[in-house]
Amino acid sequence: FCQDPAVLEELASVSVVALPFLTLYPVLLTLEGALYSAQREGAVFLLSLAFWGLSRALLHVFGGSCLSRIWLGNGVSCLIVSLAGLGCVVRTLRSRHVPATWLP
Repeated sequence: FCQDPAVLEELASVSVVALPFLTLYPVLLTLEGALYSAQREGAVFLLSLAFWGLSRALLHVFGGSCLSRIWLGNGVSCLIVSLAGLGCVVRTLRSRHVPATWLP
């Protein structure tokens, strides 16, 4: 899609830093989908807002001067919000008395 050596070099240098975000973002979307299907739209909104706010805050903390720091901030944000989303999903399942053998 791009043959510019400078662009390819930049992409290669950030690929390791981008992996956490690229792995966790689909997980976050899945957790939001589970909450949405359980009619917890407020929780979905709060998770999305938290991801946006945390990403913006970490952009300032890490400094948004290079692509690797942007990916790193988004990856950390996604991890934190995904853990919060998992907690919301588990709490929702418990409150609805859904029999699930994987719940402690």
